Amino acid sequence: EAEARLKRVLVLWASSDPDAALSYALRIESRRAGTAAVNAVLTDWARRDPLAAFDWYMQNLSSLPGRPDNTIGELFVGMANASLESAMTSLNKLPTDSMRNKALRAIINEYVAKGDAGRLEMYFNSRGDTAALSLLAAAQIESIALYKPEAAAAWIATLTDRYVRLKAVNTLIDKWGYDNPVRAAQWVAGLPRDEYWSEFVERMTRIWAREFPD
Repeated sequence: EAEARLKRVLVLWASSDPDAALSYALRIESRRAGTAAVNAVLTDWARRDPLAAFDWYMQNLSSLPGRPDNTIGELFVGMANASLESAMTSLNKLPTDSMRNKALRAIINEYVAKGDAGRLEMYFNSRGDTAALSLLAAAQIESIALYKPEAAAAWIATLTDRYVRLKAVNTLIDKWGYDNPVRAAQWVAGLPRDEYWSEFVERMTRIWAREFPD
């Protein structure tokens, strides 16, 4: 309870002086409590002033307690909501692939959740970023596969880039194959017999056999 109250106080403090609040949070003796406090303050700051929060984050990255990438998603969601171009440019400033991937996934999930995936698709297409398009396709499939797997399958049929389609098909197999393996297997069996078809069949069979071996 004391730690929860401390985080609330620090978030309120950060609304007027985030640097001072974070400076205090970094001096908390308990590593776990300090990590939680820093994350809470940075997350709140990112919603109000994402660019300033990101600048502080990069300047103090080496001194952050715990896992320094725990708040990277919130930071980049805030930055992308303010300016997608600025957020994507800032991705290249992150020091590791893991952090860049986490930030990119957070942006994609945010845009898919608010129904604005089309804007991201146009942005990634304009830059020829197939890897990002693949992640976007997977996130879109995940958002509808649970309740509308047939709609997800119909959308996949419209995809033209083979790597984006590969990611999307595998994602739908993972979701649909667990919920309704018979119907999912029928869909997989009807997919075009291209160079990836045997991989799709193997993936579907593995999921089906694990959950319903009979």
